[in-house]
Amino acid sequence: MNPKLTIPALPVLALFLGPCLPAFCQPVIDFTELSCGRTGAGELDPGDQLQRHDMDLRTYPGAMCNDGSPGIFYFRPYVGEENRNRWVIQLKGGGVCDSPQSCADRWCAEGTNFGMNTMSSITSPRVGIDGHGILNRNQASLNPWAKYNHVFIHYCSSDQWMGNNRNEIMTVIDPGTHVPRKIRAHFLGHQIFEAAIDILRARRDPPLTHFLSGQAVSFS
Repeated sequence: MNPKLTIPALPVLALFLGPCLPAFCQPVIDFTELSCGRTGAGELDPGDQLQRHDMDLRTYPGAMCNDGSPGIFYFRPYVGEENRNRWVIQLKGGGVCDSPQSCADRWCAEGTNFGMNTMSSITSPRVGIDGHGILNRNQASLNPWAKYNHVFIHYCSSDQWMGNNRNEIMTVIDPGTHVPRKIRAHFLGHQIFEAAIDILRARRDPPLTHFLSGQAVSFS
């Protein structure tokens, strides 16, 4: 005689078929979906000297900021033929986040001077910036590197330019709503740097061209 099939009581089935617990069922979101993104220290001012270049994620899929936006750099060409092969490449600084919650707080400028502008390229000037410090060309008599090729690589990976990890899933407390969220983050500073160098070295079609000086100058 076949054993009788016993159907579990509904409360038992609910453990398997019912809604999952909030800690396990939350959708994974990007930083831009947190409620409190704010810019902080190190925000770049628009200018008309160094021109913005966005890295193509189809060619360089690892050149992403913390929030998934493309890595960027600003550039302008040399002055004087003797400086054609002389370069100043400045890596922007801006601290780190070393835990899931510190990354969420960093995006929201919560308990830190830094904010979403150090984790993304979406707030950076769309056209260009001016050169300052070692990239200052207005005081050439005081800056021996003033007439070199200038490149300013935006820092947006919170990893001291060393990261190689993408699609890290982190559970955090949204600093704005105090609700647990699952965040997707990328820590790819090393790959952003490598992509920038590859773009600057490559002979491209069309070539990387600077046009903010009033005339188109190609890097080729």
